Amino acid sequence: MEIKTIDNLSDAYSFWVDNSLRVDDYNSPRELGFIKYYELFPNRFLGAYNDNLLIGTIVYFFDGRKASIYRLAIDKKYRNLGIATKLIKSIEELLKSEGINNVFCLIEEDNESSRRLFEKNGFSLYNNIKYYSKII
Repeated sequence: MEIKTIDNLSDAYSFWVDNSLRVDDYNSPRELGFIKYYELFPNRFLGAYNDNLLIGTIVYFFDGRKASIYRLAIDKKYRNLGIATKLIKSIEELLKSEGINNVFCLIEEDNESSRRLFEKNGFSLYNNIKYYSKII
């Protein structure tokens, strides 16, 4: 398995859809934001590849103060093999190399496996934060 920059964002989008990530239509305002960010910072979109087959993804955004992890996904056939942890560690190393030392992620409340994964990797839960979003 090799972890490297995602070769093609549309392939990653198909991967996210195939692996049941909550994504909007490819040309929606939210997805267009991902497309624009990929064009600016492709190195922040990592994929795990097995013989050139995309089997996992992770993305980070940076707002100048803290980084956020998005779209951590592992192909169903490759789950529970440590790939998600390797992707998280790869992002952490990339962040450290860029002088970024604060990272967070948003996890849907009922996604127990992701919650356990991030806790296992040293992330702390903040129960008092509610997330609001608006497309403008």
